[in-house]
Amino acid sequence: RMTSWTRNQSFAENCATLVKHHGFDIVHGLSRVDGLDTYRLTDPLQTHWVKVYYRQPWNRWLQSWNPRHRAIFAIEKRLFGNAGPRRIIVQSHLDGRLLRDYFGVPEERLRRVSNGVDTTLFQPGDGSERRLVREELGLDAERPLLIFASMDFRRKGLGSLFAAMRQMRCQDAALVVLGNGDIHRYQQIAQQQAVDKRVHFLGRQSGMSRFYRAGDVFVLPTIYEPFPNVNLEAMACGTPVVTTAT
Repeated sequence: RMTSWTRNQSFAENCATLVKHHGFDIVHGLSRVDGLDTYRLTDPLQTHWVKVYYRQPWNRWLQSWNPRHRAIFAIEKRLFGNAGPRRIIVQSHLDGRLLRDYFGVPEERLRRVSNGVDTTLFQPGDGSERRLVREELGLDAERPLLIFASMDFRRKGLGSLFAAMRQMRCQDAALVVLGNGDIHRYQQIAQQQAVDKRVHFLGRQSGMSRFYRAGDVFVLPTIYEPFPNVNLEAMACGTPVVTTAT
């Protein structure tokens, strides 16, 4: 528990030790650990994330020596190597391609199971939430409203969204930010981008569907995301989505 890299490393090794002492028929993993028969890839690939997030070559090289990154790189190498799980379940074509490109995982080891969405909860509304949410925010009934939702503002590109809002032709468009990310820091970034008067940080909300239905567009400019459920939820509510190709 001393550092982040020792936590990652010890958790992976301790899971393998536990598996060896029990007669399990199948060991299925939802996290990067050793000793698995099947693994469902839900976390972003660290090997790819470091490459796309740290754009400057010098910074990328520096991060390659970060103990936490190196520990996860080693775990991923074991996990996706020939001695790893017999089956790797991916959520998207993107992650299947990344596993083939980075680790040479053969197609026969991969299975794609896309995420689903509860359409009894996430479904188009009658238009009332569009008016009610705007009233709660003190906005005019017809004012354009963008919706963003994430617990990781940095990776999901909230800073890029602020920069885009500054350049939009529609300068009265407002933005609702949902999720318990680093709100204080991003309030400062919004102020630096001169869009703070148009951004509403509402924190974590239980009734997400009402915000999806209230918005004109859901925006998720993520740097890299295996399969964002929020995109499906917004579309199930009848709200168009703007996101990245990654």
